[in-house]
Amino acid sequence: MEVLDVGAFNENPSDYPDFAEAVGRAVVDKRAERGSSCCGSGVGASVAANKFPESAQACATTPIPRIKG
Repeated sequence: MEVLDVGAFNENPSDYPDFAEAVGRAVVDKRAERGSSCCGSGVGASVAANKFPESAQACATTPIPRIKG
């Protein structure tokens, strides 16, 4: 399987919806068969990727246990 990485390529602050849009565009343009993106909540990424009618992205989360201090 070949991977198409659309970023982020450094540790500078980034807008995750920009990268999610790049993932959605790669799928629609047939440069990728499917895509995956991540962000803090998943909401911004899924909204950006779903702006493409030919693309569908879902928001999936994993519960993070709270540490009581």
